[in-house]
Amino acid sequence: MKLKSKFVLKKLGLAVVVLGLAAGAGVGISNLIQNLKDDTQKVALNYEIGGLNEATGKFEKTEETIYTKDKFACYGLKATLDFDAEITYQIFYYDVLDNYLSSTKVLTGGFSDDAPLNGAYARIEITPTNDEDGKVSFTEKIKYANMLTVKVNKDAEKNLNSRYTLFKGRTLQVVQNVGETVFVKGITLKSDNGVYNWDTSVSENNSAATASTILQVKGGEKLTINYSSITIPAGLAELQLKVYEFDKLPSGAEVKQVDPLYNVVSNNAFTAATKEVTFKNSTSYVLLSFYGSGLTSLTDTFISQVQGSITIAK
Repeated sequence: MKLKSKFVLKKLGLAVVVLGLAAGAGVGISNLIQNLKDDTQKVALNYEIGGLNEATGKFEKTEETIYTKDKFACYGLKATLDFDAEITYQIFYYDVLDNYLSSTKVLTGGFSDDAPLNGAYARIEITPTNDEDGKVSFTEKIKYANMLTVKVNKDAEKNLNSRYTLFKGRTLQVVQNVGETVFVKGITLKSDNGVYNWDTSVSENNSAATASTILQVKGGEKLTINYSSITIPAGLAELQLKVYEFDKLPSGAEVKQVDPLYNVVSNNAFTAATKEVTFKNSTSYVLLSFYGSGLTSLTDTFISQVQGSITIAK
């Protein structure tokens, strides 16, 4: 072979190698980007033979199902079944104190949805649909468990303390806007020498409603409630909106300031069109509570209207 031809072939071979390396690098970079985008991770779950009671969320003895005894942080939960899976499954939710909240329906396909309010943890129950004798053996337990893949957000466990907090024995989920606030009727806060505790003495007539969520805010922001869109319930004489300010999550702090915003009803209309308060510069979280005097009950419609009339801005 002539020297010139050998030189050309050598250059051609080098070019092919370079292109191959570049293509490989491109695939590697592409995979790296995909991995960086994927903010979930597979959960290694240990299943045992037994089940979970749908009413209580507690263990119940049975050989027909398998379940996860250990709870796992479930933020961003996604579950997928193998194509030929012969199981159904059910997800059970618990708060940070491991109190049972609720469960999903029996699932026969993939699942991805937000946990219920205060649903920090989950457990799973798997039911075989084609078991020969109706009893799960040790080897079958492994087989059925492998038919379900469960993923959660990579920071699900790490960020539990920033998503949920405790205040006087109650779980409060942290939310970032007023629209996510959830109110519970028949409960309020009562002060005893400046120390606040939950008070359920108003539960009989539901005249009070307090958030089961705590709202993250910025110091110096202004809360305004506009009453123009609120339908006044029959008998309402006065409405109180109390804003409890905290400089950090309540699990490590007491109330720093209480802002009582009163509005009186006269001739079936509120005497003030708006009420507002500016948070202290150190305030990072607020808890909202309503109390109505003179009426028989705060209805869900009324609470949603009052909640919808609140804005927070600089």
